[in-house]
Amino acid sequence: MHELIIPAHERILILAPHPDDETLATGGVLAAHHARAGPDRLRVIIVTNGEASRLAAWLTLRRPMTSTRLQMLALRRQQETLAAMDTLGIHQTQIEFWGFPDQGISFLWTHRTRDDRYRSPHTGFDHTHQVWNAATRPYTGPALAHALWHTLVTFRPTLIFIPHPEDAHADHRALAHFLLWLLARPQASQLPLCRVLAYPMWRPAFPRRRYVRLDKLDPDLDARFPAPGQQWFAFPLAPSLRTRKAAALRHFRTQAMTARGLLRAASRASQEIFALLPS
Repeated sequence: MHELIIPAHERILILAPHPDDETLATGGVLAAHHARAGPDRLRVIIVTNGEASRLAAWLTLRRPMTSTRLQMLALRRQQETLAAMDTLGIHQTQIEFWGFPDQGISFLWTHRTRDDRYRSPHTGFDHTHQVWNAATRPYTGPALAHALWHTLVTFRPTLIFIPHPEDAHADHRALAHFLLWLLARPQASQLPLCRVLAYPMWRPAFPRRRYVRLDKLDPDLDARFPAPGQQWFAFPLAPSLRTRKAAALRHFRTQAMTARGLLRAASRASQEIFALLPS
């Protein structure tokens, strides 16, 4: 396992499928890089609002599950992320909520070159909603691809953090494949050279997926998250940084029951783990 060293000149883009993924996977990176490099070299994008977590909505709101209640959950999850980012020193202007459909990113990926529109069974929406620092777009594969490409062209990152492409969560896998697909196109030659680091979070297990023990180094990472040519890196968290990340994670109250183990493991972790994917 190599140590991940991030120079201050790097332009970092964090792509998170749901609110809380950004803090769970990269909270330490965010706080450390912001302190060294300042706000202009850091961008955090939350692709969905996490509104499909019906159990979290019921446990939090204690009301019948309607599309309106799930929209309320989406707003609350946004507010939790904004509070967590504030704890880490990240300003609201550095964060974007795109509002694409939770549990619908895999549909957009399989229809990435077609304008078939997805309608969320949870909210009834067929377009992005509750966006933050972002435009309203239809729920289509080309719309998400365009949003990602626009970010690559305008922000011009040199270091991109994405979910691992072999993650057991479909939204995580699909978002990773979108980004890697765009970087493999000939047009990507106009972009700065960049490294792509993938964070593991959910691994396959029977009868349902299980979270990665972020507080314990898994010796079978290559087997659980296979990718040809990848190299694993650890970003060490000093005690002060670990305390700050744990404080940020406490803001995710809607997930306190449904993702309790994952939140606890990330709060205790002394490092953040990433796979450097081959260019």
